[in-house]
Amino acid sequence: TVLLLHRAEHSDLYPTVATASAALVGGLHIIAGARARKSDRAIASHTDGWLRVGPVGDIPEARAQIVTPPRGEAIAVFRTRRKVFALSNVCRHQGGPLGEGRIIDDCVTCPWHGFQYRDDGHSPPPYSETVTVYQTRVVDGVVYVRMEPARRGATPSLIAP
Repeated sequence: TVLLLHRAEHSDLYPTVATASAALVGGLHIIAGARARKSDRAIASHTDGWLRVGPVGDIPEARAQIVTPPRGEAIAVFRTRRKVFALSNVCRHQGGPLGEGRIIDDCVTCPWHGFQYRDDGHSPPPYSETVTVYQTRVVDGVVYVRMEPARRGATPSLIAP
């Protein structure tokens, strides 16, 4: 009898709420994507194969600033108290945005599933995944990242005290 009563009740509320929820979630995804594209474009100035990221202090500590070369994939430039380093923005585990993660236990931690990478691009043992590493440099307090991936790894740039 319960099933029959449920079928007898007809309300437009359920389809309306479901449609509104789907529209809200879709709209939030579109807004987030537009913001990410805008911030990527605002930073992309380069010379001699180096991409200007900006002042060291503009990169949040234990977080990243994402830059995108004119031709290439997004690069996540991370800062700790003592160093700056750059990795591909794409987690090899399941494609998450590493640049939206943070540094935990000296490893970049993917915000999607918690997968981690050291500043040399390697996952800590027992895992063997690696992400692309980019060379960084700090000149007069401004961070630059090489647009081409490092062939043999890259040493993080030290920040002067």
